[in-house]
Amino acid sequence: MILGHVHNSRCSWVKVLGREHGITTPASVDRRSVARRELLSALKRSSKGIESLLELGLANGGHVPPSRGYVWRNLPLDVPHVLTYFVAHEGHHRGQIVMVARQLGHRLPHRHLRRALALHEADEGDMNGERLALNRGEMESCMRRSLRLALMVVARRAFRLRSARRPTRSGPNRR
Repeated sequence: MILGHVHNSRCSWVKVLGREHGITTPASVDRRSVARRELLSALKRSSKGIESLLELGLANGGHVPPSRGYVWRNLPLDVPHVLTYFVAHEGHHRGQIVMVARQLGHRLPHRHLRRALALHEADEGDMNGERLALNRGEMESCMRRSLRLALMVVARRAFRLRSARRPTRSGPNRR
C-alpha cells in the first residue's frame, strides 16, 4: 500500500509538471490491490518519469519549466528543491516500511542502513492477503539509481555555483 502511494504520487507530479512538456505520464495503480510484480514494474516506470522531469529541469537551466496544471505553487521548481522534495517524501515512506517490518517481527541489521531499507517485508493490508516483499537486489538497484541521479544533480549545481563565484581578473586584486 505504501509503495503504491509512492508510485501514484510520482505519477501525479509527472502529470502536473511534465505532461505539458512531452513527458509520458505512467498509469496509476490501485494501491489496495496491486500485485507485487505489477507494482515493481509501475515503480520503474514512475522512476523514469521523475528522472525525465529532473532532466527537463537540468536542460532548462536548472528549473523545471512552469506548467498550467501546477496551480498550488507551493514547491519552488528549481531542480534542487524538486529533488529534495522527492527524496524527503520517499525517505519518509521508507521509514514507515522499516517501522512496520520491525513491528511485524522482522529482524533488521543495524550496521547497514542500506540493507535495512532493502530488507523490508510488510503486510500492508493487501486485500488479497499477499505479502509485499521486494528482494535486496530490486530495492538496492532503485536506491543506487536514485543516489546516482541525486549526486549528478548536486555536482552540476555545485559546478554552476563555483563558476558563478569566480573572481574577475581586473581591479586591485589582479595577479
